[in-house]
Amino acid sequence: MKKIFIFGLIALFCTGCNNAKTDEHRSEKRQEAEAAGQICIEKAREALSRRDLKAAREQILSLRENYRLALDAREDGILIMDSIELFEAQKALQTADSLLQTCTDSASARFRELKANFDEQCQRIKFYHRKIQHDKANKTKH
Repeated sequence: MKKIFIFGLIALFCTGCNNAKTDEHRSEKRQEAEAAGQICIEKAREALSRRDLKAAREQILSLRENYRLALDAREDGILIMDSIELFEAQKALQTADSLLQTCTDSASARFRELKANFDEQCQRIKFYHRKIQHDKANKTKH
């Protein structure tokens, strides 16, 4: 009975050592992914500051696809993607507003369609403002 107990302890100890090596290896891979992910984040921020939404989106999509272990960078990417969506909604709102102002017949079906689109863009903007605030407030370090 003692031999089985001792053998079990040895097996448990060896398993613990193997898990430590695996965790250490994962940590190293994760650090590499975070470093590469942060490069994507910086490129996305630069593109966003230029209002190059397509390039910013491509950087975030690349981050999601190629650096799955970069959890902190991916969380930053969520905020950037929300900002991209917000900018797109603001642009769509400006277009909807311009079209709405050119429509002279406020009783027409076209006016109602334009007004519905305008209201939808307003709601999208409110949503993304709230989402960005929520995501910033609940951001965690992984």
